[in-house]
Amino acid sequence: MPKTQLSKESKEALVRAKERGDTDRVVASQFAIGRGTVSRIYARARTAMPLTRLPGSGRRKKTTERQAIALQRISKADPRKTAADIAKEANTQFGVKISRQTASRILESASLFARRPAKKPLISEKNRRARLRFAKDHLTWTSADWAKVLWSDESKFNLFSSDGIRYVRRPPGKRYDVRYQVPTVKNSKSVMVWGG
Repeated sequence: MPKTQLSKESKEALVRAKERGDTDRVVASQFAIGRGTVSRIYARARTAMPLTRLPGSGRRKKTTERQAIALQRISKADPRKTAADIAKEANTQFGVKISRQTASRILESASLFARRPAKKPLISEKNRRARLRFAKDHLTWTSADWAKVLWSDESKFNLFSSDGIRYVRRPPGKRYDVRYQVPTVKNSKSVMVWGG
């Protein structure tokens, strides 16, 4: 069950429910928490311990706020660095030994999530300049000017199957069942259509 932070009011309501005679299972389902959490909170209430966390309780963070910001800045400067690389940076720069998961949490707190990069066609610096020059040259063109341009396009139509990846949802042990296969041929024919 996922971790849930209960407010003081919710914990007091939980204690009242237990005092009414509700079972741990019933109370746990009401507050969407585990039964062990219910019994722990109720045990604290019975021993007159405060239901809220005491200030300074819990494990201390290994990095300071300034160190975390510095690690986030390192990641922003080189987005290809992994969480393991950032953990090594923390060790070399600050002498703080942190795990890969800790480095990942530090980066994710600044919304720096690990994602697969988008793939785009490579455009050289020369082509960038040429495209910009084209855009500036044709900035003042009217609809009549653009009507004189021949626009062309092409499309490929496969006659047998798709080129792309296709997925099936199959139960275990059914890999070679005909229902879950994609038939292939050696020479899949296709037609290229061009128009202007």
